[in-house]
Amino acid sequence: MVWRILIFSMLVVVYSTWASELCLRLNPHTVCTTSEEGYNTADVNVDCDGVSVHVVGHCSNNAGADGTVIDNLTLAENSADNIQCWCLITTPAASMWAWRYQYAKTGYTCAKNCTRGCRNGFIFDNAEDIAFREGLFKTLAK
Repeated sequence: MVWRILIFSMLVVVYSTWASELCLRLNPHTVCTTSEEGYNTADVNVDCDGVSVHVVGHCSNNAGADGTVIDNLTLAENSADNIQCWCLITTPAASMWAWRYQYAKTGYTCAKNCTRGCRNGFIFDNAEDIAFREGLFKTLAK
């Protein structure tokens, strides 16, 4: 019995160390890379300093601003009204939805470009992109 407790304790320490390292490596000031365009698609993969991050883009009618995060998206009955682009991380951990852009035209324009906007939020380094990553990364621990 003592051996089981000892082994379990060692596994907890190893896992906690790995999880802490992962969280430290995903910070808002990390600029990521990708070879994927993210245009006219629902998801994209980016590499953030050796950590593979899977990102999903989706349009809704929820209004937002830089750094805004929400649990769930709502959709307008008329898809043309879904002009707000939101992004979500699914791996290595799940995040909440983070607001990215409002498209001035129709929901069709948003649907074609949203994931690309999410991708760009990871690969560019300006105040808007850092606020976007802060919104996403702060929800990973929840």
